[in-house]
Parts: sequence; structure tokens; C-alpha cells
Amino acid sequence: MLLGNRLVVDHNLHVTFFVVAESKASTGESETIQSARAQNLLDIIQLPPVDISNKVEPNSPIFTTLTTIMRETNPLLGSTISALKPRPTALFVDIFGTAALDVAEEFHMLKYVFVTREIAQAAISLTVLGLLG
Repeated sequence: MLLGNRLVVDHNLHVTFFVVAESKASTGESETIQSARAQNLLDIIQLPPVDISNKVEPNSPIFTTLTTIMRETNPLLGSTISALKPRPTALFVDIFGTAALDVAEEFHMLKYVFVTREIAQAAISLTVLGLLG
């Protein structure tokens, strides 16, 4: 959400932030969304949770679970974008949301993958550990 806030404040852009809800959001997630709504800089659209119980095992790695949630959310994201006036012109996703780039393509939107420093450092660390192991 910080990137969205910066785009609004620094570049006077209109930003819509899509929240992909899990069935039970953590307190931290809920507080972050409430705080962003209170700032009133972004339009926040919360997509309903999707059922992935028949797609992943309960003990699946978190990366598998998150990417599956994001992939299964694509139809909801597409129908939500199609109803927006004006439609967004660009879609930014994080590393878990790359499946949504297909939706951006469908609507002829610019596509960007936002990688935080923490994710990049974790990926490098895991790669190095894999090479050493």
C-alpha cells in the first residue's frame, strides 16, 4: 500500500488497491487495511475469499498456497476491473500475484511486478543456502 500512497502523493495518480482476502485475515492485515482506508488516498476493493481446499494440501508450502489463492482470484479480479469506470491502465502485483498479469493482458493494461527488498533478500538467501546445501 505504501507504493500506492507514494503514487498518489508524489505523482497525483488515482490508485485502486485490490485486497485478496483470505478466509481469516490476521489482525495486522485488518489494521493495515483500516489505516489505509482512514487515510483516504487509495480506493480499496476487497475481493472475497476463494476456496482452495481442493487445490492444495493443508500443509502445502506458503508460496504454493498464496500463488494458488491469487490464481483462483483471477475471475473475480477480472469481473471487478471490467465494472470499474474508468478502468485501470496499469496493474502492479507482488511476486505471489503474477498470475493476475493474465487479467492485465486481457484488459490491455500495463503490467508491473513489484518486488520488495525483503523478498529479494529472502530469494537470494534461499538460493545461496541451496547452493551450499
